[in-house]
Amino acid sequence: MIEDVIVVKNIIKDYKNKRGLFDVSFNLKKGEFCGLIGENGAGKSTLMRTLMGFIKPDKGNLFVNNFEPFNNQEKIKEFLGYVPGEINYPDLKTGSDFLNLQAEYDSSFNKEKANYFINKLQLDISAYPKRMSKGMKQKMAIVNAFAKDKELYLLDEPTTGLDPLMREAFIEILEEEKKLGKGILMSSNTFEEIERVCDRVIYLSEGKIVIDIDITHLKEDEIRVFKVTFEDKEEFSRENFESKCFKTNIAKNELFYIVKKCDINRFLKRFNNYKIKRISEYDFSLKEYIESKLRKEYGEEKK
Repeated sequence: MIEDVIVVKNIIKDYKNKRGLFDVSFNLKKGEFCGLIGENGAGKSTLMRTLMGFIKPDKGNLFVNNFEPFNNQEKIKEFLGYVPGEINYPDLKTGSDFLNLQAEYDSSFNKEKANYFINKLQLDISAYPKRMSKGMKQKMAIVNAFAKDKELYLLDEPTTGLDPLMREAFIEILEEEKKLGKGILMSSNTFEEIERVCDRVIYLSEGKIVIDIDITHLKEDEIRVFKVTFEDKEEFSRENFESKCFKTNIAKNELFYIVKKCDINRFLKRFNNYKIKRISEYDFSLKEYIESKLRKEYGEEKK
């Protein structure tokens, strides 16, 4: 049986005005790659900081590697790596000084791995940390986290400030860590990043988990999107498709449908008696999947 390395049960942290966490529950298994998605203020950073033991919940229970985080911060740091959402460095002369200090504090810090990540992310460790750009600070936080040999990494929007080339390098780092059996819980505002590396997605809204899904079947191409463009407004209006499609573009007479692979032939036949300009097929993205789940596609309720 795969061990649950994170157990969260009915956590509440109420900052009022619908900000905080409200009855949040989920488990994370060893080696799992899980993405955390949600609008700004949804509670992603609060959840990360609660798991790190920086915040004590008002109600509920949570355990990281069988330890309650708030009273066992040193214990869980032996197990967790962390890239915070807000990065502040001590007043040291260089990034090299900071990383050397981290190596003194944590015996799992591997200087050879650190150098590998420094080169991969093109990090200038001679710079003064407090004056580094947002992107440079982010790179050093990533190096610091992954140079330490941990089983699970909590990453709070880790690619903020990185250019596209460095985002790609970071994704490659995650893919390498995945092969080593490491796990991650990563928050992001970028669906594409989550879709590339994660097998599971938790969607937070106003401090509540509204969706918790396994997205491996998306990667296996079991679901497709069809864009149907009707010849004119008259054809577009002939039947009420609104309840069956997940997105419309009235100005262009377009309807978008989510179709399971096994249903494609049946789906296409339904348009035999309509004047269709074109039918386009493309991959079903994570963003569209989330949208369809929120709109209760296939009769599924919000979780």
